[in-house]
Amino acid sequence: MSGHTPGPWAVERADDAYCIANVGNLVIMPCGGKVKHGNAEADARLIAAAPDLLEALELLNQSAPAASCEMFHHEKQDRHTFLEECPALIRYEQACLKARAALAKARGTA
Repeated sequence: MSGHTPGPWAVERADDAYCIANVGNLVIMPCGGKVKHGNAEADARLIAAAPDLLEALELLNQSAPAASCEMFHHEKQDRHTFLEECPALIRYEQACLKARAALAKARGTA
């Protein structure tokens, strides 16, 4: 793990501000100031989901297989020609790269 306060985290509202706390009521992000934009509650929910997202991403990263084109095509009509790049494989590889970059950012090793 990355040394962060363990989850789960929850969003709490105090007056016109949102704060993030874990189940033991340790404040992760204090309430302060008024909500300055319409996305504040959604942003707070995203922040509160961070420990769960990190754990899920770590599990996916540990269990992600080495991909081949065949793993993405179950039906013959879904296949492309040998000379074409496999769009599904490209998306999978891009997702794996983004996942590793996000994990490095969360761990402070980016």
